[in-house]
Amino acid sequence: MTIMPHQPIPAAGTDEVHTTLAEAWPLFAAVQAAAKAGITVAIEVQPSSIRVTIEVPADCARALPELLADLTDTQVASTADGRHTVVGALCEGTVTAQVVTPPHWVTRTELDILLASGRR
Repeated sequence: MTIMPHQPIPAAGTDEVHTTLAEAWPLFAAVQAAAKAGITVAIEVQPSSIRVTIEVPADCARALPELLADLTDTQVASTADGRHTVVGALCEGTVTAQVVTPPHWVTRTELDILLASGRR
């Protein structure tokens, strides 16, 4: 899934609204496709930040490498129940993303290797 950098939405009634909607539509389609596959995607927009939380169930865990591929500046946190949360940046640092893995699906070491292999 690719998320484009945030651009302010222009005032309603201008031709730029159509352009903005045209640019947002692929993001909506990608989120909708993830939801149909069983992946939960939540987008929180605040005046000074955008945060995307992606929760991956065990039956969709094969999508994990692709979901992590575009993240930069990643950090991994682990919980007692066997979940790992990868937090990183998207869109040149304008979006914070967190990807939550299924419980006990991947070890911390495997996740670190997966993140290192995806770095460009």
